[in-house]
Amino acid sequence: LSYPDYPGAHVNMAILKAQGGNDDGAETHIQAALALDSSYAPALNQLGVLRRRQGRFEEAENAYLAAVAADAGYALPHYNLGVLYELYLQRLEAALQHFESYQSLSGEDEQVGKWIVDLKRRIAANQRTANVTE
Repeated sequence: LSYPDYPGAHVNMAILKAQGGNDDGAETHIQAALALDSSYAPALNQLGVLRRRQGRFEEAENAYLAAVAADAGYALPHYNLGVLYELYLQRLEAALQHFESYQSLSGEDEQVGKWIVDLKRRIAANQRTANVTE
């Protein structure tokens, strides 16, 4: 590692390890980055990605929320929270909120724009169904 005192270098190594299927190596580099800076948003985001892949959804959520708290202008944890809430936790309103935050921070992402439209439609349909059954 050329820059062992820079948390970003550890995050980059964690991403490479994760892409190679080495979760233990990814974890080691994420923890090294967080040891250097416990509020480094990219490391917290990457920890969330790792935890989501491991099926540890509450820990993933906590890591993403910590990344948002550490750097409100960092778009990726909003994207990842949107994915977590929609696909894994079925919390559509929260997913919509985070996808919209991602869009406002990152600019227009055509795919995320489509997801936002779909989420709004599904939320409205769920509300209509709830009103009929009450």
